[in-house]
Amino acid sequence: MTRGVIPGVEALKRDFKSANRQTKNKKGPDFLYWLALCAALSGGIFGYGLGIINGAIVLLEKDEKFNLHSPLFGKGIIVASTVFSAALFSISTGVVADAVGRKYTIIMAGAMYTVGSVTMALADKYVILLMGRIVVGGGIGILSCAVPIYVSECSPKEIRGFLVTLNELFVAFGIMVASIMSGILQSFNEGWRYMFALGAVPSILQLIFFTLMPETPRYMMMHGFSREAEATLKDLRSPGKDTHPEILAIQASLDLDEEIKDYSVWRSIFRTPHSSRALKVGCLLQAFQQFCGINAVLFYSSTILSSAGFPPTNAIWLSVIPFTVNFLATFPGLWAVERMGRKIPLASSFFGITVSCAIISAGFFMVSLNSPVTKADNDPRGSFGECANYGTCYSCLRSSDEGCGFCVIDRTGFNEKGACVKMAFHLEHETFHAVHGRCALNTTAKSYFKLFSEYCPNDSAKIPLLGMVLFVIFYAPGAAPLPWTINSEIYPIWARSVANSMATFTNWISNGVASLTFVPLISLIHVKGAFIIYALVSLTGAVFTLLRVPETKGRSLEEIEFLFMNQNDRFKYGQIRASYGLGPVTVISATGNIAVKTESAISPPTESVTEVEPPAQDNLNKRQSTMLN
Repeated sequence: MTRGVIPGVEALKRDFKSANRQTKNKKGPDFLYWLALCAALSGGIFGYGLGIINGAIVLLEKDEKFNLHSPLFGKGIIVASTVFSAALFSISTGVVADAVGRKYTIIMAGAMYTVGSVTMALADKYVILLMGRIVVGGGIGILSCAVPIYVSECSPKEIRGFLVTLNELFVAFGIMVASIMSGILQSFNEGWRYMFALGAVPSILQLIFFTLMPETPRYMMMHGFSREAEATLKDLRSPGKDTHPEILAIQASLDLDEEIKDYSVWRSIFRTPHSSRALKVGCLLQAFQQFCGINAVLFYSSTILSSAGFPPTNAIWLSVIPFTVNFLATFPGLWAVERMGRKIPLASSFFGITVSCAIISAGFFMVSLNSPVTKADNDPRGSFGECANYGTCYSCLRSSDEGCGFCVIDRTGFNEKGACVKMAFHLEHETFHAVHGRCALNTTAKSYFKLFSEYCPNDSAKIPLLGMVLFVIFYAPGAAPLPWTINSEIYPIWARSVANSMATFTNWISNGVASLTFVPLISLIHVKGAFIIYALVSLTGAVFTLLRVPETKGRSLEEIEFLFMNQNDRFKYGQIRASYGLGPVTVISATGNIAVKTESAISPPTESVTEVEPPAQDNLNKRQSTMLN
């Protein structure tokens, strides 16, 4: 890559003029944690922006000036626009981050989100609301790509996974806060304006804090500012830690990259074996994350629980449970990522999701099996036409096109005297009632009977709820954060931004497709069939993780790049490391997996371990001196 002069790096150069800062650590690990927290604010922005629309859309539907019931420009476009905008902006984030730096890319995204939130809060027509949603989506897409890279490139290998995963904790927190604020602001006049406006608060805070943050050392090294990079590393590492070897390792990786890539980063990614191999792993992990069923569990939870047999009002409040569990279950992931690594927790997460999906599917099978029985003879006046042909409450209510409801004695034990009846909507009372028979509006028997128009009472309803809670418990510590963590680690420094933007694009496109296909899917094969598909996807993700994802725990970013290299590139990299006086990389080799521990970083592939002898000390000193001047 051409090492030019750009405004971001020039600003950092002015920050590091003091010679004293070149030799002493004045900040240390506290500054690193503060940096990670400021970056993690974008996770809160991410989560809140996605979650708040679920509450706001209910109020917007009641506002006639937005006309969200339009078949062409309805609420579907408003909801989906953010996801697809995030996808489009994320694919360009890599180029922007390489051009202006990781720091200024994040600042730009925060500004976009702030402008979008204010635009939505002030909207008085559909087009302005849609524009705000698109701008907010662009900010979210850029942040979701740039922040993991920024944190990963600033972090030491010992706690890099923890600090990157911290961002996912804030995503879960943002979604939970959005659900709570939706409930609180539902009763406010035009409460949706307050919902959107509150989203600007964390983005404004991040804008303020990030003006005080440094650019990443690796980005500065890419553009030839080695002294400034080492000064920043000293601020981000423990007091007294020698950062010079880390700088040399970064430079060795850059030297190899100069030999490998050509003028087009995009073309180089696909033509370079180890970067293309890493990209396949990264994109597939992002796809597995979205197609395992998380969108259904989090954002369609009210629909699922209502279908299982909970009253709609209870289902809305019960839907808060998955959001809260999602937040709390992220904490074990923070603990596990640096103790158990990435590979085993991720595979275990996918296996757990598989079991949870099976429980949800089995629960809905039990719901349909135990659905109250209907008999036309129980209410011959009310049960007529197509409604008389259904034998259970479950099948009766699924026939929504026929306008059928379940009329039964209003007492505990709903499996007696039930009938599937023809019903209509009463505008004055704003309720459904039977056209004729015991649940008709003016019948004297109505006080003893109850009409179910939206759900069927069922004792098995708790099984799908249990499955959903287990799903989130398994998803939050593994499948939620680790695809982002792994993608921030596995790419070469020259390809990191662009390759990560491709993986992020895959995530957002998968998110949009999974969200848009859930409702048609349950209409076609019902909820139990949909979750069988999600179980198979999750199982495939678990097997793929075990077979193809290398363990990155405890390795520098330069060493992780080595895991995906072929033997020829490993040999070249080993020679370059030796020329800087660096030791071999310990690699655990297998076909993309981890098996036998060897030290073949700087030798051709042989059965024995052979290390290249380091160069003479005077030549080594000369090369290091040339690099730093």
